[in-house]
Amino acid sequence: MKVMKLALLGAAAVAAVSVSARADDLSDLKAQIEALNGRISQLESAPAVPAGYQLMTLTEAPKILAPGVELDKNEMPTVKTIGILPTADVPASTNIQWDGYVRAAIYYAEDRSYSDDAYDDADVVFKSRARLNLTATTDTAVGEVGAFIRFEVNSEGHFLNAAGISSDGDGYSGTAEIIRWYGWWKITPEVSLLGGYTESIGKVALGMGACTCNYVGYVGTTEGQDDSTQFQLRYDSGPISAAIAVENHDTTDEDSDYAVAASLAWKGDTVSGKIAGVVTEEDGLGSDDTAWEVGAGITFGLDMITVTAMAGLGEDLQYADSYWVASILASAALSESVTLEVGAGIASPDGDDNDEYSVYGAAYWSPVSQLSIGAEVAWGKNEADDDGAIEAALVTVFSF
Repeated sequence: MKVMKLALLGAAAVAAVSVSARADDLSDLKAQIEALNGRISQLESAPAVPAGYQLMTLTEAPKILAPGVELDKNEMPTVKTIGILPTADVPASTNIQWDGYVRAAIYYAEDRSYSDDAYDDADVVFKSRARLNLTATTDTAVGEVGAFIRFEVNSEGHFLNAAGISSDGDGYSGTAEIIRWYGWWKITPEVSLLGGYTESIGKVALGMGACTCNYVGYVGTTEGQDDSTQFQLRYDSGPISAAIAVENHDTTDEDSDYAVAASLAWKGDTVSGKIAGVVTEEDGLGSDDTAWEVGAGITFGLDMITVTAMAGLGEDLQYADSYWVASILASAALSESVTLEVGAGIASPDGDDNDEYSVYGAAYWSPVSQLSIGAEVAWGKNEADDDGAIEAALVTVFSF
């Protein structure tokens, strides 16, 4: 009888443990089912992938740059990117990126020259800019094809005269336009064809041309043809890049200026440089009037300091008759968030007492990549004038 009692008690204990284990299994199974239902609801609410495509991603990715294009100092190196991966029978994959910034400044100037009499006594003005860049690339059977569009809105508020009184309505101006657009085709990994409206490759953006200079002016650089409609053929391989372009610079005349520009550049760990030039026939193709410009620059990159200098000469492009230009710029990173820039430039047009000088200094604080606050100041003088002109700006840039 005692043995039977013990057997019954043992069987009851085993049954209790089995029921407890089953209850735990049921609880786990119920939690898994609830998680699965939640995941199904998320998938049902997600946007549908376009027909013919199997994956769409929204990520933060390195900014796509056209061959030969440098990153703007006010733009972030990583931007919002939509990636579309097609199904197996659609060979091309596409990336779409957007980025930009909003910039605002309190700008001061003294002894400037304006053609509008309303600005004669103008000293202080509020300025702002909004910029949006759109970039798209597609990997095709013949290589990468890309396109770039830049939208920009600029506003310039009412000037304040020395007495702090706003000038009349003519003191306000604003623009909203597409300022650059171009596309490119990477024929091979090294050879590219670029066409559209963009910066002339005949410009050497070194020396003072490499300064941040959001609002203050300077002299001492080559200008090329400024932005122009062009076709450009490029070769980029490792540290070496070379390009040649046919450019059409619009003017206010009936005809346009046609130009041929070329550049050769190299990039090293410590030393980089560029040589570029442009020659143009003014007032239409076939004219006997020609203008030209050529320049060269070099950059030394040290641990905390970068020094860049350039020199150039030309005729009838920036100034009437012949001229030469030169400038130097030093940029120092005092910390991860604070940088200083100082520079100077000279432009010497043909003629007595006609030289132009400029000196520049700026400090920028960028605690994060999305925010930059800075102060800029420049002093410039034409040898023919008794006094120089001063420009200064407090600038804030909000990037995205």
